[in-house]
Amino acid sequence: MKYRISPQLSLQEKIYFSVTGNTTEQSVEILFGLPSSDHEGFAIRPQKRIEDVWSHEFDSKEEFLAALDVYKKSWSKRFVEQLNLFLTTLDNEVGVVLSSKANKSEEVSAPQKPYQVIFKKIFPPLPKKSFVCPKCRVDHEKWLTPYNIASMHSTKLDQCAEIQAALNDEKCSICGTNEAIFDYQPHLILFLKHVFADNFFNTAIYNLVGAKTATGIINVVPNQLNIINFQELGVTENSIILDVNLSSNIGSSHLLEMHGNSPILNRQNYMENKVSYWPADIWSSSDKSIEGTNSISVTWRPTDSKNQHKIFLQMLQAFVKREPNEFIMKGSTAIEQLLLQVCSIELEKVPGRASNQSRVSEVLTGSLSYSPQLQYLLPLISKGNNIPPLCVELITTLLTIKKHRDKIAHNGQLVDKNGRPITFNESEFCSFASTFTIAYALLHMIKRHL
Repeated sequence: MKYRISPQLSLQEKIYFSVTGNTTEQSVEILFGLPSSDHEGFAIRPQKRIEDVWSHEFDSKEEFLAALDVYKKSWSKRFVEQLNLFLTTLDNEVGVVLSSKANKSEEVSAPQKPYQVIFKKIFPPLPKKSFVCPKCRVDHEKWLTPYNIASMHSTKLDQCAEIQAALNDEKCSICGTNEAIFDYQPHLILFLKHVFADNFFNTAIYNLVGAKTATGIINVVPNQLNIINFQELGVTENSIILDVNLSSNIGSSHLLEMHGNSPILNRQNYMENKVSYWPADIWSSSDKSIEGTNSISVTWRPTDSKNQHKIFLQMLQAFVKREPNEFIMKGSTAIEQLLLQVCSIELEKVPGRASNQSRVSEVLTGSLSYSPQLQYLLPLISKGNNIPPLCVELITTLLTIKKHRDKIAHNGQLVDKNGRPITFNESEFCSFASTFTIAYALLHMIKRHL
């Protein structure tokens, strides 16, 4: 059997010896904890020839003990005494290490392959209803009010119907138009505030841009990696995964996301449509006598629409995360870009050289910037094209938001005049989100009309 010394400088000047876990039936490795004065023989320095450094490895126990007898002549008396005491128990120490390793080897079972989760039940995305405008809901379907906040979650009312109709140019299935939306702006503002405030799983928020949500019921295998394939829920390849919700039921392990040593860098790539979870029993009150199930809901945007309304979608994502700076900047950018397009289309109709695209762009980015466009130019465009204008409440709130946007642009973050960070309360977040959403939708309607 071979023997190897693993010398380790002990900065605390302590002396210790140990048979290491690298020891096998063929080779013994011993850790030598050496105070600085006794470590000298093993030190390799530039001015010291390698052949003069003490040997570490020996082909037999006899060769190992013979070398130690030579080394002892240079070691302190205290070190030699403790070494001699350790050598009397060396064989026993080697036997303990080898026995422990053998027991551990027997206990370790072969790693199990990841389990491909099978869905017991799938609830696909709800089919889209035919759009009925707010006026027809009152006049023809005899609703008391087109936006009944008290029954927001009624299946009769799609919370995002008006916005989707405006963005997709969807006409009312009864009257054949969707212009009535302009007449109900104050009602819609209040209604959408509640949509943003009461949305628990974020699905309604992302439905504003045509997202889909499906839910599946699954059984998971404990003590094993569980792989879930989103495509089985109907998620198409390369779709944008917007939200995932995991719910563990009675008697079920909770699904934990897997990551490496650096969670922030190694989060799962949801774009691959396959994710891994590890079931963990974190609820001590779980009744294990009941068969456990988990539910998983996935919200996504289909591949064919993932590049539409990109900045507006980023505003919605910032709202969900309650990131005020990103929320204000993305929402403002979405409105500013769309408003600029509307004004450019109209001004390019002016006769003569003034309608030149570069001249129009120069005017709109200079003397007629965002605020004048919103307060003066847009109302004139609406009036001149027989389009209902944006209501005063929308314009007032957009101008208030612009002040926040300017502070972020100048300071890099939202701060007051004393440089202290500004945070929005939940009501402000929901009010601004409602304003961004309705203004963005109505500007799309105006742009199509020009």
